Amino acid sequence: MSAPGEAATDSVDPRRRLEEFQRQRGIAVRAEDLRGVDLYALYTLVCEEGGIEAVVTRHRWQAIKSRLSTPLSAAGLRRMYSKYLYLYELHDHWKGQQSANEAYVLAGDESLSGARAVGEGGVRRSGPAMASVSAGQSGGAGDV
Repeated sequence: MSAPGEAATDSVDPRRRLEEFQRQRGIAVRAEDLRGVDLYALYTLVCEEGGIEAVVTRHRWQAIKSRLSTPLSAAGLRRMYSKYLYLYELHDHWKGQQSANEAYVLAGDESLSGARAVGEGGVRRSGPAMASVSAGQSGGAGDV
């Protein structure tokens, strides 16, 4: 098993692995929702920063927005990541290495997170670890 952040070694194109993961879980990605953002590039940048929790805690969404050169707001990128990529981060980047508390899916305010409270394997979850990330309660002016 790879350590967090290490690239997977199987021969399947990583973008195709992401697309297949989303297809298997019924995560419908419409081109108009992406507004030109490359989901795999967004995923890679967030994982390079240590995952969504690290990005939120260290107020790095604006830096990620700058690296993607997108007109989408940092808050929009955060919502996009929560909706389309958070489950994939748990599956691919962390490979089950997070604690059960950290593995909670963004729960609560769907209008902000865009994610349903369904975790790995379709198990409904809710909890405090990521709920504050979803609700934007981490504080700080640079965090969006």
